[in-house]
Amino acid sequence: MNPDKSKITAYVLWFLIGAFGAHRFYLRRVKSGILLAVLLVGSLALSGFGSYFLIQALDDAGQIEGLGQWNTPWFLLTAVGSILMTVWLIWYLLDLYFIHVMMKKDRETMPISEKQATSVFK
Repeated sequence: MNPDKSKITAYVLWFLIGAFGAHRFYLRRVKSGILLAVLLVGSLALSGFGSYFLIQALDDAGQIEGLGQWNTPWFLLTAVGSILMTVWLIWYLLDLYFIHVMMKKDRETMPISEKQATSVFK
């Protein structure tokens, strides 16, 4: 990690577009940033399509008032999407803490410059 990475910038990215993992890209955690974005988009797609088709199926069956049959595959899509959304939300909120941890770890493992090394051994 470069020493010019700012903790404030990471938190601003988390707040504004962190839902898509922007703060993780900024901190060079590309794989987990991609995973966070895919998890968000996938859970929204599953929940959205599942809910839409569940309502359509129940409306076609004339059961929209009572929402009687919950054994349809569309309900399963909605449930899986909701579970994935919960996992995403927990991860997203935990990143409030993990931004600090990732930056601290990077600073501890950062190699020292040649100038710093020569000043230590003088």
